[in-house]
Formats: sequence, structure tokens, C-alpha cells
Amino acid sequence: ITLLILIAFFFFFMYVLRSAGHYPWNEFSKEHRRDLIKEKDVSYISKWMTFDYINRIYNLPDSYLKDIFSIQDTRYPFLTIAKYAESVHIDSDTFTQEIQKSVSDSFTVTTQ
Repeated sequence: ITLLILIAFFFFFMYVLRSAGHYPWNEFSKEHRRDLIKEKDVSYISKWMTFDYINRIYNLPDSYLKDIFSIQDTRYPFLTIAKYAESVHIDSDTFTQEIQKSVSDSFTVTTQ
């Protein structure tokens, strides 16, 4: 029982850290995000990424991709591109390219 309590506490602690955006590797992540935004390089977007991760890296509103692609899945934004594509029976590589284009388009909209 003690082990179960420790495991539960660990996962709760990780959830709280994740919700607050505090990770031990957060400084690297901030630096990496800054570089990607500065370069506006969407080629890094891959099907293993969650929508949440993409939103954070490219500083997008939480609902940006959800609205563009009319995503109804309740797991959004904590859902990978591949899992979403699989659930709606579309090719994940093609969908990844569509997301890359949409993120790239967001730079045009925000810089005008």
C-alpha cells in the first residue's frame, strides 16, 4: 500500500509540474521554442508531437489547431498527431504536413 501511495504521489506531482509548466528540462525547452519561433521553422513538427506541444512551441492559442481542423476528440490537446489521424482514418504523414502549413500560415496572420 505504501508503494501505491508513493506512485500515486509521484504521478500527482508530475501532473502538477506539467500543469504549471515547470519541468527540470524547461530551460532547454524555452530556448528551443525561442529558436523555432524566431526561425519560423515548421519542419520540426512530427507526428509523435501532441497538439499541446505544438501550441506551446509555436506560441499558438490553445484552440488554434482544434478550430482549423474541427477536432472534436476530447483528448485534445493531449493527443498526438498520429493518434488523432488514426482515430479519424487519415494518413498521419499527410496530416502532419497540413499542420505544418497551418502553423506556417499562423505566422503570416500574426505578422500582418
